[in-house]
Amino acid sequence: MSRFFVVSALHFRNRAAGSSARRHMTSPVCGGEVCRTKYRGSALCAVCRRVGAAGSRGNCKPAVRVSAAIGFHREIGNGVSGVNIYLASPFFNETERKNHDAALAILREKGLEVYAPLLHQRGRESVSRKTWAEATFRDDAAAIRRCDVLVPLFYGLYSDSGAAWECGYGYALGKRIVAVHLHEGKSNCMINCSCRANVRGLDGLRAYDFCALPPINYYE
Repeated sequence: MSRFFVVSALHFRNRAAGSSARRHMTSPVCGGEVCRTKYRGSALCAVCRRVGAAGSRGNCKPAVRVSAAIGFHREIGNGVSGVNIYLASPFFNETERKNHDAALAILREKGLEVYAPLLHQRGRESVSRKTWAEATFRDDAAAIRRCDVLVPLFYGLYSDSGAAWECGYGYALGKRIVAVHLHEGKSNCMINCSCRANVRGLDGLRAYDFCALPPINYYE
């Protein structure tokens, strides 16, 4: 057998062995599974999302495991943990604030980590409107990039322009979107079809399983 074929056989055997080994790697900090991503071959802890092996540190959650089916975390026991939610909601009138606060409470009761822009408002007193607007945009856009699931609150054909933009940005990034429809009547197909799940009202949000993330078609 030529040297070329011997080297090639050894190369593919080692690659196969490496792939198998990577499936069983664990983070030395949290014990979470470490997966090999396609991005520059980095080994990432699936729990703390930091570089695996010697590089994994901080923000580990030893009480969570990875769901192989959808790549999200399951808590050992009841509820979920380690899943980051971005709550996209208008809050410019009494009804919107009431629904925002109720949705936030429901998500937190499920043990989810929630970023709500309303709670991360920068003070306007000592900065210009331009500085405040640009900082707010950067903060919220970065939070969308970090989140696992985006939860927008929608009011039918009327939708807050900010929440609609956040939903579109999340969709473009490949985020899973669970829309909460707080209206009767028609809705926009661009919203409905971009979401993994469409739930009806706050009761629908309360009943939704953020571990399994089942798809729910708006039109069915």
